[in-house]
Amino acid sequence: MARRREPEERLSLFPFLSIVICVIGFLTIMIASEALSKMGEKPDTVALERTAKYKEQVAKLKEIEEELKGRRDVEYATAFEATIKRAEEDLAELQAQKTERDQQIAEKEGQTADERAEIDRLKKHIASIQKDIEDRKKLETELAQEVDKKRKPPAAPVAIRPGGTGKNIRPFFVECTDSSIVLHGREGSKPIRIADASSNQDYLDLLDKAATTENGIVIFLLRENGIGTYSAASNIAADRGTRNGKLPLLGQGKVDVSAFRRVMDKNDS
Repeated sequence: MARRREPEERLSLFPFLSIVICVIGFLTIMIASEALSKMGEKPDTVALERTAKYKEQVAKLKEIEEELKGRRDVEYATAFEATIKRAEEDLAELQAQKTERDQQIAEKEGQTADERAEIDRLKKHIASIQKDIEDRKKLETELAQEVDKKRKPPAAPVAIRPGGTGKNIRPFFVECTDSSIVLHGREGSKPIRIADASSNQDYLDLLDKAATTENGIVIFLLRENGIGTYSAASNIAADRGTRNGKLPLLGQGKVDVSAFRRVMDKNDS
């Protein structure tokens, strides 16, 4: 059977706590008595003066701060106003420069328009002068040709006369030049472009009349440069069944068929 342990002895703190409480109470009484003893004494004038001076200095510092703040506000406002004024002056100067530049541009554009108008006028004048020069050259050429014609004797007429077996025919004369045919009849001569011959009614009527006339024949009078024209004209005559022949012309004179006038009158009647 286990042996019961003896209860341990405990240390009591009651005397220490009592001493601490007593000390605290004593200090409290001393502080209270000290305070009560000074309640009846006169105030410390030095401390009061220092306090008053301190408050005065604090008030002066506030006044100085307010004054400095006001000065800063005025200086800022003045500086801002000066800045605005400078900006307005710069803006006015820029506007003046812009106006001047716009005016210069407008003047240059006006000058350019005037220069263009002057150039156009000069171009028209030059074109007119060139046309006058060309007209004068053409006139000079025509005058020179007229002078040459007057200096040179006119070519003798080329007379077409009947001869041999040709006396029994009823001729219809068609002259062939380089680009046209010329119908020679009682009423005169009528030129027709060879390009229009196949559709020209006068030429077709002449071919038909020669084909239906007794002993009728179309005689193509050939100039030196009319071979191609003769070939085209004779083909048209052959297609319409018209008898035809050719007769070369010597010289460049006008064709004279007056020897066949009576026969031509019969042909036209």
